[in-house]
Amino acid sequence: MCPAPEARASDNPGVGTRIVVKLGTSTLTAGTPRLNRRRMLELVQQVVAAREAGAEIVLVSSGAMAAGRERLGVARAEQPPEMAFKQMLAAV
Repeated sequence: MCPAPEARASDNPGVGTRIVVKLGTSTLTAGTPRLNRRRMLELVQQVVAAREAGAEIVLVSSGAMAAGRERLGVARAEQPPEMAFKQMLAAV
């Protein structure tokens, strides 16, 4: 199991260190149907601290569809299964 993103970003990285942080839907929503802005702010602050310590941060998110669903007001249960709809949500 991978450590939580905050554990990776807070490990006092040095210059030249590359840290890959994957933020999934559950991380961005804190297990709720909506984006958790407080949690997202905490993660951004941790990424900033790691960058200021000299690390290169690569941020990967699989939470784009959840963000699009929230922005458009689409409930997960109402989401059509078609790939084009998923791509549209992720692009919002």
